[in-house]
Amino acid sequence: MILVRATWLLLLSAVCGVAAATKSDKVADETSIPNTTALEWVTQTTRGNLNYLLRNLHNKSSGVSSRDLGNGALAALLLDSLTMLHDSNKNVHNGQHTRRYGCDTALLLLQHHGMEFGTSFDAQSLPPIYHGYIDSCFNDTGKAWILEAINRSLPMTKNEATPQEFSYTNMWLMSTVNSILMGEIVGGERGRIAASVGYTMWDQWRDYTAASGVHEFTSPTYTNVQVSALYMGYLYAKRPGATLEFKAALDLIWADTCANYYAGRQALSGPHSRDYDTLLGHGMLLIDMYLFDLPHMTPLSCTYMDPHCEGPTEGTVTGTLEPMTVVALTLFNYVHPRGYRPSPEILSLASLPVREVQHRFLGQHVTANGNEAMFADTYNYIVEGYLLY
Repeated sequence: MILVRATWLLLLSAVCGVAAATKSDKVADETSIPNTTALEWVTQTTRGNLNYLLRNLHNKSSGVSSRDLGNGALAALLLDSLTMLHDSNKNVHNGQHTRRYGCDTALLLLQHHGMEFGTSFDAQSLPPIYHGYIDSCFNDTGKAWILEAINRSLPMTKNEATPQEFSYTNMWLMSTVNSILMGEIVGGERGRIAASVGYTMWDQWRDYTAASGVHEFTSPTYTNVQVSALYMGYLYAKRPGATLEFKAALDLIWADTCANYYAGRQALSGPHSRDYDTLLGHGMLLIDMYLFDLPHMTPLSCTYMDPHCEGPTEGTVTGTLEPMTVVALTLFNYVHPRGYRPSPEILSLASLPVREVQHRFLGQHVTANGNEAMFADTYNYIVEGYLLY
């Protein structure tokens, strides 16, 4: 039997080393990616969502969400990179699928959004687009437009970054990381202020979480939003020690995810917050779980007309019916040569036959999303074949 306490890892990971990394932003070679079956599925899922977005734009659909435009731009660039890598590895020349198509599509989507992206969902893909594609993909006019868009999106105060408080975990982390990374891209006085806002928010969240646990904990939906932001911080934040700090946060969340994973239903188990699909536990975190090869994990499948299951939309009537191009961030991290991976030790938590999982939660007088409990000690007991919580 094992007792897993979720908050210990944040402190332990902070003193662990991270292997030296190159600064390459190229897509990893296919031979270095361990789960090629899952990679193919997530790639096709991303392509289906991008096609759905482009079709909606072509048809002037009113259902286009602004957050899908920036993430759709990253999807277009990333999918072309993966296609070119696949064709070059197989010595195939595909004249109809060139890098230029991805670049033009990305800029079209960004400009359709407009200059100001804020610091939430809309801006998530701007840092990876800048670091991964700005020089290889865009001419001087395109570069200038993207840099001006990032500059206009910089927050000068915490309230400009987000009106939320730090227990609203996914919104806080998105605004934190976007403020840091966009500020460091722009530089100068405005960039310095924005990055400082972000790092102050980051330190606040780390102190809060070390004492109180993750407020939006073990969520099939919002844990994906959290890790998507943290992946980008892990890859690109420049403050000395920041890479280790982001790794510690990711280790904490993935330890919680793996410890509470129940292979019998291929989903999270036990108490968790903000589950939009309380019967089946579907959510976008299951895509990350499939990529990282948790035991018996299969592709996310949504039920008929399920409004709370984020999933593929191409040619289906399942899921949210919104093109979830945000999955491009998960794919970007997975194929990046420096992308985050849970350690074998963390992943092994998902395979333990007997687990007793305790999670500390302290409200600290903040009540984001109605989670008003001031103190809780959650409990989950998992044995092969059944669970109790």
